[in-house]
Amino acid sequence: MRTMFWAAAMASALVVTPALAAAEDQAAGEAKGDAEAGKKLVMQGKPDEPTVMPCQSCHGQDGKGQAPSKFPRLAGQDMQYMVKQLKDFASGDRTNYPTMTNIAKGMSEEEMWDAARYYHEKQVSVEGADAEQSVIDMGEQIAERGVPEEDVPACTSCHGPKGKGVPPVFPQIAGQHASYIKKQLQDWEGGNRANDPAKMMTEIAPKLSEEQMEAVGAYFSNVDAQN
Repeated sequence: MRTMFWAAAMASALVVTPALAAAEDQAAGEAKGDAEAGKKLVMQGKPDEPTVMPCQSCHGQDGKGQAPSKFPRLAGQDMQYMVKQLKDFASGDRTNYPTMTNIAKGMSEEEMWDAARYYHEKQVSVEGADAEQSVIDMGEQIAERGVPEEDVPACTSCHGPKGKGVPPVFPQIAGQHASYIKKQLQDWEGGNRANDPAKMMTEIAPKLSEEQMEAVGAYFSNVDAQN
């Protein structure tokens, strides 16, 4: 039970204890970014900076992403979380999408906020994974209860009810592509991603089987992020 207790404690430390500071940071973040400027980046990239391709090339104009290519849905995602990921790509703290490293390095912080603002304001529905109901049910059980025998806490203990996120630390995973969720879990397991808060996912992911990873992805992909 050590990890489950530790995860709950970390979630409390990261979310509950500094609640006022987080609220202030969230309010400050919500005031940043220009959606119209972000739209230009999404549609055109930076013509004078060839490494900064149009965001829509992978994530779509509407932020829906591409499940087959494991490109995530960005529509409706928390802005501060998206900006942190861009900064992590630029600094090398996140390396599991090499193309994003080159793109992020060519963006200013202002441009990161602009793109984040644009996608944050988009709302789209993502088609959930076409999985057997038994697989989705397994994913829901892990999401809501964890895997006690493996010392894995419930996903919702950090990502919030139905995985709708606890900004700015824990992202929304409701309505995210199952393929993307599974890839992130595999990357944490294999050491290809390590920019998670307090290395929580780095410790949790290796305790999940491939079947369980797939089930978690299938479940959250079928949760309506807009309701």
